Amino acid sequence: VQCEVLFIEVNNRETIIHLVKHMIKLRVLYICYDDGMNWENLKMKTAAQYDECYKTARQMIDQLVQWLKDHLPSTYLVINDPHYSSNVISIWI
Repeated sequence: VQCEVLFIEVNNRETIIHLVKHMIKLRVLYICYDDGMNWENLKMKTAAQYDECYKTARQMIDQLVQWLKDHLPSTYLVINDPHYSSNVISIWI
């Protein structure tokens, strides 16, 4: 299947690279990323636990954004999209 805009959940960063390379018509890829940090579990934490889990999750997403910038062409825009939840990354191709 070829599309121009795709919103997908992935749990392996290599999958993102594969999608970008093989979906030749793709213009924008929105990624909901979870590599084991279950964002839904944040709802069941105390305030202090929530803050620590959220901080860890944000660091993971920030690291993934940097990793993608390092592994994709510099012409691609890779951002943690503020229009979606904290674990959504946008790649503009």
